[in-house]
Amino acid sequence: DWQAEFKHWLGDKFERSDIGSRPIIHRSGQCMLIPGFKYHIISMSLLGKKDVIESIKEYGFNLMIVDEYPSFKNDKADRTEALQKLSTSIPYKLFLSGTHIMNNVVEVWTTLNIIKPDHWPSKERLIAKCDRAANNRILGINKYYRPQFFERTQDYIIRRTKKDSGIKLPKFRENSKMLGLEYTPEFVKKYNKILDEIEALVSDKRDGAYAARQVGALLPLLSKLRSAIGVAKVPTVVGLVQEFLDNTDQEDKIAIGVHHHLVLESLQNALSEYNPICISGLDNATSKIKKVQEFKTPERRLAILSILAMGQGHNLQFCKNAIIAEREWTPTKEQQFAERFHRIVRNEDGTVKVEFDDAKDSVVVDTLNAKDSIDEFFDELNRLKKGIIGSGVDQEFHYDVSFLRDLAENCTRARLKSELN
Repeated sequence: DWQAEFKHWLGDKFERSDIGSRPIIHRSGQCMLIPGFKYHIISMSLLGKKDVIESIKEYGFNLMIVDEYPSFKNDKADRTEALQKLSTSIPYKLFLSGTHIMNNVVEVWTTLNIIKPDHWPSKERLIAKCDRAANNRILGINKYYRPQFFERTQDYIIRRTKKDSGIKLPKFRENSKMLGLEYTPEFVKKYNKILDEIEALVSDKRDGAYAARQVGALLPLLSKLRSAIGVAKVPTVVGLVQEFLDNTDQEDKIAIGVHHHLVLESLQNALSEYNPICISGLDNATSKIKKVQEFKTPERRLAILSILAMGQGHNLQFCKNAIIAEREWTPTKEQQFAERFHRIVRNEDGTVKVEFDDAKDSVVVDTLNAKDSIDEFFDELNRLKKGIIGSGVDQEFHYDVSFLRDLAENCTRARLKSELN
């Protein structure tokens, strides 16, 4: 909430200052930049509108701050092209993100090009410095070029971990829990049938163009497994949440992170007695903010949240307990969601809290995995993806350059068995 941040930065000056020093927020509709105001907060979704771009150029801004800049990773998107056009008329630029790279290093090319176009004049130049998988997929920065990359970017990429910032935070504990689920014979049959299709694909070891097509065919099948396991975990998640809410203090809250809307609806119905707050990709920005504020109230103790919809721009540090019920393709998506709960905490007077009670203030995020299912595949996939991401943020990070086909093979070796006869 940038308006709240402005108020915090200015303190009493925010209330006493002239009206022109207060920020104007533009979320939708026409972007009318009223003369005399110093600060304008503009939704990135508005940047694709031609009249918005022109009005920003004419206003004469000196500084542009881009929050969550990985949202502009697609250099062909209208809003990304608009951002590139705007950057030429604004002398100072600052790009912010809690997660530098999402899937691969090339995703930051737009930002690098805007900041230092002479270093990064084309995406192809950055791609040439990266390794590729057997299917030609772009991976991380080549280990031989990595020292040069970090030397070249050290003057304009500032990486600070939470520890580096010096700000004290409550303890943060992430747990990976393996669940032994009970499956019906019908479920097992359908699940293993999808594995048969995957096995038939990965048994063909051809490389080149065929390998690329093979990956394209694998992903939808893996997505089916992912959705099925998400639904299968619902009864276990319900039991864990019921136990938490029935055996903890009234002030304790818990959030569930999901991927599929069907899983969200199933949990909402099963936990209706607790009147959960539900936020999905169907909620617009205003609705999300309103529901987060509602979740803060003492009587609302449970929230069921889309991991993707709530991964950026929201502060949930008033909730100390969370469950990641479904796995994501990209580890940083899970990381972003988990870090919504582990953030700066303020005292009632607005000062930053620096002393914490470990028993009361610690943040706990549990990731739930179904044993012998695709969830174990995601654990391995995400470990390797973290390596690819690490190659762009950590000079000493190394990774395995071929993974998808091998991991799919591993997935097919773990067949589900019915516990019900």
